[in-house]
Amino acid sequence: MDIGMLVDTHCHPTDSSVVNLSKSTASMYAICAMSTHIEDQIKVEELHGVHPDVVRPYYGFHPWWSHIYTFTEGIGKKEHYEALFLNGKKEDIKLQQIDALLDALPSPIHFQILLDDVERRLQRNARAQVGEVGIDKVFRVKGKDGKLTLLQTSIEHQKRVAVEQIKLAKKYNRVVSMHSVSATQGSMDIIRDAAYQKIVLHSCGIGKNGIDYCQRQFPGVHIGFSTAINTRSMKVLEDSIAVTRLDRILSESDLPVETEYANAVESIVEIIARVKNKSRSEIVHYIKSNFDKLF
Repeated sequence: MDIGMLVDTHCHPTDSSVVNLSKSTASMYAICAMSTHIEDQIKVEELHGVHPDVVRPYYGFHPWWSHIYTFTEGIGKKEHYEALFLNGKKEDIKLQQIDALLDALPSPIHFQILLDDVERRLQRNARAQVGEVGIDKVFRVKGKDGKLTLLQTSIEHQKRVAVEQIKLAKKYNRVVSMHSVSATQGSMDIIRDAAYQKIVLHSCGIGKNGIDYCQRQFPGVHIGFSTAINTRSMKVLEDSIAVTRLDRILSESDLPVETEYANAVESIVEIIARVKNKSRSEIVHYIKSNFDKLF
């Protein structure tokens, strides 16, 4: 495959110890570099500054960190975390885990401050997009010992954090890269509530029925696949690819190590080509065309 035609619509180069692009990765048609938390927004901006033609910078906040954000002015730390993790229920084990972890948890940050920062980045750069945002029903906060607790951020809070970010993308007509884990209905709710479809469901794991529903209800939404995540179940991946429209399909690596991006994209292209009974060059053309239309 011609590396200059390859598109990686979701990757995490700032998760590596060295934030840079090798010559081969810099030769790709485009890579979409995600932000996920407060510390990496500037790293993505700097990488785009070095490689403005190939790197599409995405700014936003991943659902794994949504528990540290609040929409309530002046809320106390304990009140904030109890509201998010207990979701109105009195559960003694969770209360004990909150109390044990409270001093290690950061003070809640009003989310409007972070939204304002993303908006400034969108205003400064017409190539800037929004992501990674979304919803995750599996994620649990780790305790001080590194083991998973029972503490999960309420789905309603995650949805609100995602919707507010997507509304920003809508305001400036930018693309959104969306995370969805075990939350098909929640993801559809987010798209509906935000009333915006310029969204890529990345490493899409909602299954063939979810994709079929999404394409009927939200025909503007695109579907991205990666070998890093989606090959955990080849049957689900193949069935998902089979029902995904060729004019909405995208390739991605979803990896931190940038030297692996081209090979990862080539691998998922090969699987898509086999399932769709097309040549690899045809699939690369479809993906590049879909990418160009999005932007």
